[in-house]
Amino acid sequence: MNRAWLDLALAGVLEVVFTVALKLSSLHPPRHPLVLSWREGLAMLAAYLSFHLLSRALRHVPLGTAYLIWTGLGAAGTVLVGWVFFGEALSAARVGCIVVLLVAMMGLKTTSS
Repeated sequence: MNRAWLDLALAGVLEVVFTVALKLSSLHPPRHPLVLSWREGLAMLAAYLSFHLLSRALRHVPLGTAYLIWTGLGAAGTVLVGWVFFGEALSAARVGCIVVLLVAMMGLKTTSS
């Protein structure tokens, strides 16, 4: 796997970190509105790093492919984390949609130059 695809995969993983940190932040808001909690700081750092890695990957990966993989990894990972750690529902329909998303990501990756 070359560097651009690795950057893109890490950007997708950081999307999951970003959304989970936001969820945790909403469960434990800071006492003062002008003070960031460590959860909000983590969300901001993960978002920054995710965008940075995505921008690096875009130098070599087609835009549509990169965007689908970045958002797809983030969405699928967030659904799975929500199910495992937050007790969110995971129906057969949701699993089917994740499978379709993963198949689409693999299809775009294999057809990208």
